[in-house]
Amino acid sequence: MLPHLPSAIVELPEPTNDSRTIITAASQALHAIYRPTYRFVKAGVMLIDLLDANRAQL
Repeated sequence: MLPHLPSAIVELPEPTNDSRTIITAASQALHAIYRPTYRFVKAGVMLIDLLDANRAQL
């Protein structure tokens, strides 16, 4: 069986530091790439474009 190497990007609608929102977005990404015929043994979540909470939004 060939390797299944998908990826997904979920953009959040607004800046957040709420882990529940981040976990929900990660779950959405997993559902988008999941294939029942493949066994997942490892997955990762990368957070990009992070800013300090005290930095003003433009």
